[in-house]
Amino acid sequence: MKIIKEDYSFGTQSASVSKIIEGDNGLKIKIDIKSDSYDFQSYARVSVFSDLKWNIVDTIAYSNMQTPHKLYYHSQG
Repeated sequence: MKIIKEDYSFGTQSASVSKIIEGDNGLKIKIDIKSDSYDFQSYARVSVFSDLKWNIVDTIAYSNMQTPHKLYYHSQG
C-alpha cells in the first residue's frame, strides 16, 4: 500500500485530515476525519473509489470516535 495524498486542514473551529491510499491491487481508499468544536459536525468516514466516484463504505458517529470531544484549532492572528 502507498499513500497517494495526505492533507491536513485547520479551520477556526476544526481540524481535519484526509488520506488517499492505494492498495497493491489498485483499490483506492479515502479516509476523512474531522474534529469540530460542535460535536455533531465531527465525523470519521472511509470511502472507496469505484464507478468514477467516491462511495462511502463506513462511518463512525462522533459519539463513538476516540478523538477528544470538542477538539478544535484556533488560529493565532
